[in-house]
Amino acid sequence: MALLKKIRGSTLMETLVATVLIVLIFMIASMLMNAIFSASIKGNNQQLTEHLNQLEYAQKNGLITVPYTEEWGNWLIEIYPETVANVTYLTLESTHKDSKKQLKTYASFE
Repeated sequence: MALLKKIRGSTLMETLVATVLIVLIFMIASMLMNAIFSASIKGNNQQLTEHLNQLEYAQKNGLITVPYTEEWGNWLIEIYPETVANVTYLTLESTHKDSKKQLKTYASFE
C-alpha cells in the first residue's frame, strides 16, 4: 500500500488574514469605481450644451432676441452680445443655481 504524502496546510489565522486582505482590496476598488462613476455623472453637461446649441440656432434664425435670459432646470442661462477688440461675439453663459458652476460658450454674432 502506497503511503500518501503529507501536504502542508495553512492555519486558520493565515486563512483569516488572507480573507481580510482580499476583502479590503475589493472594498477599496469598489469605492474608487463608485467615485469615478459619480464624478462622471456630475460632470456630464451634454444636455446643457445641446440646449445652448439650440438657443444659438434660434438666435441666428431670429426666433429669440438678445439679451436673453432663461431658467432651464437648475441652470440660469443668459445670452448677450460682447465686444472684444472691435469684434462682437454672442456670449452664452449658464450658471448652476446650487453649485454656482459656470459654463460659457461663444458664437459669432450677426
